Amino acid sequence: MHSYIQLTLMPLIGALIGWGTNLFAIKLIFRPLNPVKIPFLGIEIQGLIPKRRLDISRNIGEALEPRDYFPGRDYREFNF
Repeated sequence: MHSYIQLTLMPLIGALIGWGTNLFAIKLIFRPLNPVKIPFLGIEIQGLIPKRRLDISRNIGEALEPRDYFPGRDYREFNF
């Protein structure tokens, strides 16, 4: 009887820990939006996406540039 409870609880606890870790990681990627300074340590923290938004937008623009996107062109001409 004891082994059945253990076999049931172990995956449930593992799933709960994994879910919490993933939730925490996703929040750290996007938040905080603005830099927050930690007073005594002199460290400034900010989410990864907001911090690198200019680099990300530049890379997306460079990736889309060769496809000749411009107004007036029919979107059905593109082969995605």
